[in-house]
Order: sequence, then C-alpha cells, then structure tokens
Amino acid sequence: MNYKDLINKIEEEYADADNVLLLGGEGMGVDYSDAFVGIVDSPHCSFKALYDYDKCLQILQDKEGMTWEEALEWFEYNTVRSLGYQKADAAPLFLNRLNSDEI
Repeated sequence: MNYKDLINKIEEEYADADNVLLLGGEGMGVDYSDAFVGIVDSPHCSFKALYDYDKCLQILQDKEGMTWEEALEWFEYNTVRSLGYQKADAAPLFLNRLNSDEI
C-alpha cells in the first residue's frame, strides 16, 4: 500500500478521522505507509494513526541505505521529535513490540 492508497482507505472507513496525521505525505521525505498498523480511537483523544516503530526503522534501512543506528537516530530526531512541534494533538502513535523473551 502506498501513501495515497492509505489516505483513501482512511477517508473511506473513518469519516471523522480528518485530523489524523500520517507519515509520508508531501514534505515528509520518506513514505512510511508499509509501517502503518491502523487507527487508534480513544475517548480521551481524537483518532490517531498507529505505526510499527521497528518497521519505520526498517524502511529507512531499506529505502535510504542507513544502518540500524543511523535509522534510529534519524527517525527519533527528524520524525518523532519533529511531530511534537507540528500538530501534537494529531501526531501518530508508535507501537514498540516486545519479544516474548522480554515479557
């Protein structure tokens, strides 16, 4: 799925999710659509996009040729940190999966 397909899907299924901030639009530079997991709905906040954190890093490694360390640093600084300066109330959430050994 690409960014445009993802936008269309969300508009079709979540009519009230017009404030959802997605990663990969114009000006973002990197399309994280393959890391998109779904939409989170909470009574305490508006709809938010949910992304798989590790898949975001993998996309940077695969598409931008970064090492894991470079991807981690770039993603944290240029994506996660910058979201706080944009529409913080609409900023996406990131899923950090735990291995069964970590539980």
